[in-house]
Amino acid sequence: MVVTKLRRLIREEIRKVLKEATGKAYALKLMFGPGGKFATQDLKTYVEEHYFDSVGKKLSLNAVLQKLSPNELSYWMAEDEPRLSRDRDYAKEARQLLSKFALTHDFYDTFEATASRDNNNDSYGHLPVISIIPKGNKPISYARERGYVLVIDEDGYFMQDELASYDFSLDLDGPKITAAKAAKFPTESSAWASAPQLAKTQNGEWLRAIAKLGTKYDYYNVLSTEDGTEKAAVAAIPKGKKLEDFA
Repeated sequence: MVVTKLRRLIREEIRKVLKEATGKAYALKLMFGPGGKFATQDLKTYVEEHYFDSVGKKLSLNAVLQKLSPNELSYWMAEDEPRLSRDRDYAKEARQLLSKFALTHDFYDTFEATASRDNNNDSYGHLPVISIIPKGNKPISYARERGYVLVIDEDGYFMQDELASYDFSLDLDGPKITAAKAAKFPTESSAWASAPQLAKTQNGEWLRAIAKLGTKYDYYNVLSTEDGTEKAAVAAIPKGKKLEDFA
């Protein structure tokens, strides 16, 4: 009788844990500092303010714990100014938090780029941020809408960056253009006049980026004449949205 009651209590506790875990998505982040610890935050709230890799790799629980091993975290355990403690078993602490999600959720590596400042010199590392997502869903479902800028720089190389974080001059009053016009823009603006050897390869990168963004985005010519840094610059924002909302 006692054993049966105990089993029933155990089953009820398991159901309670699963009910709490199922349905919501979380970001698991390791906080800095001597007393730093793991914290979970509603994923949709998290991605409104922080970088989120919406195509992050799916990980097993063991792979997540490996990312939290001393070797992986060594960047943040520098002798001169440690952000994390060498005496803590972060993987063990993470297992205690993540085990209850193992049956109902999948884990994704959606790392965060974090700045470390030392004597006015900035350096960056990727602090593990794990997304805990209900099975059957993908990280992209939780990503906020983003605007992008496609650029051919002063040396003739292609890059794509998030519009909100781009540091160089852009003409945000530039005209709206069609996707077809955006695809031809570097050629028509003579982006490779000083680097013709790069025209084929970098134009290929540009075309692939436009094709991937496709018709879900509106395009704007944002090439600025203020400093001449970019040889071609096109902004891509979710269709029907305002350019200034993403800059």
